[in-house]
Amino acid sequence: MDGKHDESALLMLSSVPGIGPARIRNLIGRFQTAEAVLSASSADIKRVEGIDERLAEALRRAPSRSWADKQREKLKAHEGRLVSYWDDDYPELLRKIYDPPVLLFIRGQVALSAQKTLAIVGTRRPTSYGRMAAAYLAEACVREGVVVVSGLARGIDTVAHEKTIQSGGGTIGVMGSGLDIPYPPENRGLINRMFQDGCVVSEFPMGTEPAAGHFPRRNRIIAGLCRGTVVVEAGERSGALITAALALEQGREVFAVPGSIKNKAARGPHRLIRDGAKLVENIEDVFIEIPGWQTSSAETVKQRVMLTNKERQVWAVLTQTDSKHVDNIAGETGLNPSECLSLLLSMELKDCVQQHNGMLFTRSDCDVDDFDREMSRI
Repeated sequence: MDGKHDESALLMLSSVPGIGPARIRNLIGRFQTAEAVLSASSADIKRVEGIDERLAEALRRAPSRSWADKQREKLKAHEGRLVSYWDDDYPELLRKIYDPPVLLFIRGQVALSAQKTLAIVGTRRPTSYGRMAAAYLAEACVREGVVVVSGLARGIDTVAHEKTIQSGGGTIGVMGSGLDIPYPPENRGLINRMFQDGCVVSEFPMGTEPAAGHFPRRNRIIAGLCRGTVVVEAGERSGALITAALALEQGREVFAVPGSIKNKAARGPHRLIRDGAKLVENIEDVFIEIPGWQTSSAETVKQRVMLTNKERQVWAVLTQTDSKHVDNIAGETGLNPSECLSLLLSMELKDCVQQHNGMLFTRSDCDVDDFDREMSRI
């Protein structure tokens, strides 16, 4: 790109109401530097495409350099840094979207230009199944060297970030407020951990409070940083569907995790699937759709499945070689036959049990995790 620009001047320019990233790029393309834009006459400014009298006047009232310098001091005090659209370390995937931010406020250790990035997003009020699915996919991403990106919101976002950190992987959180304004407040601890073990990003100046209009803008950054976006659970008006729509506009892949037909939070993913999103049951479903991504060989890495305590009781009495009738399984586990059959069918859907003729069951070749233990850690 064109190299470093004066950060204070860029801060001043980017904080002018109504200008926006596209017009700022047009202005700098015409005048070469942010400083030159701020010192240009109104007559010269209005010659730039998209700039009218109102915007030219707004530029004359840009925030002061002292305000911009204080922003940089606050960011430095929070151990953060600024990256501009013209810097070499600006994430290339984000640079390619329709409306990339001019400035990013960043704190953390994970590189925004990571080669493999995947967004995991969803409802703020997930079911236990949704939490399990988000944790399962986040852990799989860590095993495959994929950086998990999400929005630090309650629910699915939080599960995705926390499970990634617990598993020793890289995660990026995109905020709808300034870096110094944790939101939601209960995620202050998570955000502080991500400052150390992940990365937190915002396009909003320090001290900016969260507002409804900030979150769609945040969502375009989440989608823009990633090769694909996975929606785990989302109602029909969920912000996660906005992220998915933005990903499609940006030419990125969209994936959805199916759920129960009785679960309202499954309606968003089901709608996405009907509209052409890829159905996701495991990380391989993601990798196969993204050119250049290769997952570990299915012959050398077994599928990992999360089981509840009762499912683990059933798993413990099964083998891969000797099939057992549901009544015998019920007798060995102390469960009643109808409950046992329901558990076996659930496990069959998870691909960890195989059913044979005559209500006979064996184990599949996979590894299991303890769902209840994992949920207690999230």
